Amino acid sequence: MSELVKISISDEALRAALGRLIASLTDTTPTMRAISEIMVDASARAFEQTADPATGAPWQPLSASRQRQRAKKGRAIANMLQDSGLLVGSIARPSWQGAVREIGPDHALVGTNVPYAAAHQFGATIHREASPTTVRLRKWKGRIEFAKAKHKRVRVVDTIRKAHTVTIPARPFIGVSPKDIEDMLGTITRHLQEALKP
Repeated sequence: MSELVKISISDEALRAALGRLIASLTDTTPTMRAISEIMVDASARAFEQTADPATGAPWQPLSASRQRQRAKKGRAIANMLQDSGLLVGSIARPSWQGAVREIGPDHALVGTNVPYAAAHQFGATIHREASPTTVRLRKWKGRIEFAKAKHKRVRVVDTIRKAHTVTIPARPFIGVSPKDIEDMLGTITRHLQEALKP
C-alpha cells in the first residue's frame, strides 16, 4: 500500500524572490520604458545612417531638383527628412511637437503624428491639379526671373500652375532590426533577473 508523501519547503528567500517576480510581471512599465528607448535608438540610427532601421537598406537619394532646392537654402543634402527637424525631433523627444509616446504595463508605443510622416515612412504619390496662381517677375541682368517680396520693380502675372504628380519614395525611419529585437529580449531577461535578486 502506497502512502502520499508531502514535502513543504519553507524558504523565505524563495518566497521573497517569487513575490518580486510576480510584482515585476504585474507592472512591467519599467521594462516597456527600456524597450521604447531601444525603438527610439533604432529610429535615431535610421536618420544618422539614412537607412531603413529594420533592414539597413539605404534610403533612396534625393532627386536632383530636391538637392538643388536644399543647396539654395543652405541645407545639407546628407540630412534627409530633417529640413525643419520636426520629424526627427518628434521621435527622439517625447515632449516634442508631434511626438507619440505611450508606455504602460503591457505595451510600448513610439511614433509621430507629424502630418507628412506616413508619406516618408511608406512612400506616396501626390497628384496636384492645375490651379490658378499669381507670380511676381522681375528683369535682372537681361533675364526674367521670379521676384522676391523685397524686390520693388516687379510685374505681377496671373497664370495657371500645371497639373503634376510628385512621387515620394519610402524612406522608413521607424522599425527595429533583428539586433534590436535581441536587445529587447535581453532587456526583458535582465529585468526578470533583477526581480529575482534578493
